[in-house]
Amino acid sequence: MLSSLQLHKLDSNSIFWILGSIILIAVFAAIATETYFLFALPILIVGGWITLVDYKKIFYLLFISIPISVDVALPGGLALNVFTEPLQILLSGITLLLILKDGRSIAKGYLTHPISIALLLHFAWIIITTLFSSDYTVSVKYLIAKAWFILPSFYLTMKLVNSVKDIKNIVWCLILPLLFTITVIMIRHAAIGFSFDGVNYVLGPFYNNHVAYASTIAICFPFVWILCRWYPRFSLKWWFLTGSFLLMIVAIYLSYTRATMASVFIVFGMYYVVKWRLSRQAFVIAIMGLASLFFWLGQQNNFMNYTPNFERTISHQSFDNLLEATLRGQDISLAERYYRWIAGLYMVGNHPVLGSGPSTFYNEYRSYTLSSFKTYVSDNPEKSGIHNYFLMVLVEQGIPGLLIFLLFSYLLFAEGERIYHRQKDAQSKDVVMASLFLLSIMYSLLIINDLLEADKLGALFFFAAGLLVKFDMISKDSSSPNKELKANEI
Repeated sequence: MLSSLQLHKLDSNSIFWILGSIILIAVFAAIATETYFLFALPILIVGGWITLVDYKKIFYLLFISIPISVDVALPGGLALNVFTEPLQILLSGITLLLILKDGRSIAKGYLTHPISIALLLHFAWIIITTLFSSDYTVSVKYLIAKAWFILPSFYLTMKLVNSVKDIKNIVWCLILPLLFTITVIMIRHAAIGFSFDGVNYVLGPFYNNHVAYASTIAICFPFVWILCRWYPRFSLKWWFLTGSFLLMIVAIYLSYTRATMASVFIVFGMYYVVKWRLSRQAFVIAIMGLASLFFWLGQQNNFMNYTPNFERTISHQSFDNLLEATLRGQDISLAERYYRWIAGLYMVGNHPVLGSGPSTFYNEYRSYTLSSFKTYVSDNPEKSGIHNYFLMVLVEQGIPGLLIFLLFSYLLFAEGERIYHRQKDAQSKDVVMASLFLLSIMYSLLIINDLLEADKLGALFFFAAGLLVKFDMISKDSSSPNKELKANEI
C-alpha cells in the first residue's frame, strides 16, 4: 500500500500545510503577474513526493483545488484545469495501482452496490458510444476525462472516508478556498457597483462564467450546513460558518443566476421528500412531467408556437429586466436554448441508439437547427453545449444511454433515502442528507445546463454519490453500527 511508505514517520500534517501554503502563494503570484503556468509548480515540485508520504493528503488537496482551479491553455488548442485535473489524474493512477496491488482492499460490497453497478453501466455505455462516435478524438478525450472524475471522487471516497473527522477535514478544505474566491470576486464586483452586465468580467481566473460561479457555491451549501450543526451553537467556528453561509447567499444573489437561485430552494422540499420516504414517487413524477412536456411540444409541431421574436429577444442590462424578459419569453439565453434543444431532438432521429458520440454535439448540431429559432448569439463563439444534460446524453449516447443515466439517477435518490433511514446517529444522517441536498441542487441545474463535466461540479457530484455508498456499507455493520464514524472526533 502507498500509505505504508511513511518515510521515517515524517509529520504528514506539516507536509500538507506546507504544500497548501505553496499553492496559495502560487495562486497570488500567478494572478499578480498573469503568468498562470505558476499554478503547476506546486504539483511538479512536491506532488510526487507527498504522494509517497500519504496519498490521503493528495485527496484532501483535490478539494482545496476545486474552488481555486483555473483553465490554462496548452499547445495545440488544448486546455488543462490546474490544479484540479493534474490531481485527478494523479489520484486516478493511485486508484488503479491500489486495485492492481490489492484489489481486495475495496470490499466487494462497494463494487456490487446498486449505485456502483449503475455508474459502471453508465461508463461502459460511454465506452461503447465512443467506439462508434462521429468524432473519435473528441469522444476519447471525454471518456478519459470522465474516468478521472469517477475514480478519485467516487472510488477513493469509499476507501478514504472512514470517520466524521475525514468529512470535517474535507469540508474545511473545500469551503476555505471557496470563501477566498468569493471574497476576491465580491471586492472586484463592488468596485464596479455590483453591476449586472459586469459580473462575468470579475470572475477570472477562477470561474468561466456566472453560472459556474453560482453553481459551485450552491452545491457547497449542504456541507456548510452540516458543519454548522456539528459545532456548538454560538462558538467561534459556528459564528464563522454562519457568516460564511450568509456570504454565500449574498454571492449567489449578486451572481444574477436565476436557475441557481431557484435550485437552492429545492433543498427545503427535498428534506421532506426524504423524511416522508417519497423520493421514488417524486422522481417518477418529475420524469413523467418532463416527458409529457416534450411529447406535447412535439404534437402537431406545437413547439413552433414559441419561436422567438428576433428583434425583441435580446440581452438585458439589468437583472429586473432579465426576470421580466424571462416571463415574457424574450430572454436571449432561454431563446437560444430552444434553438439548440430543437436541433438536439432532430439529431436523435438520426442517431437513436448510439447517439452522435460523447462530446460531439457542438460539432454536429448546426446542420439540424431551424432558422426560425435563431438568435443573436447563435454563432456560439464560446463553443458551449446544448444546455440540458439529459438531452445531451440522449443526443450523444442515444436512447439506451439516457435510460442508463436515468437509472443511475433514480438509484441515487431511491437508495439515498433508504440509506438515510438506516443511519444510527445524527452525524451520519447529516452527511447522507447533505449528499442528497447536493445531488438535488445539481440535478435541478442539469435541466437547463450541462455542467456535470465541469471540473468544479463533477468532482463534487461523484463525491456525494460515493458518500452514499460508503455510509450504506458502514450502516450494514450490525455488530457496530457506528464503528467507523465517531461523533467525538469532531
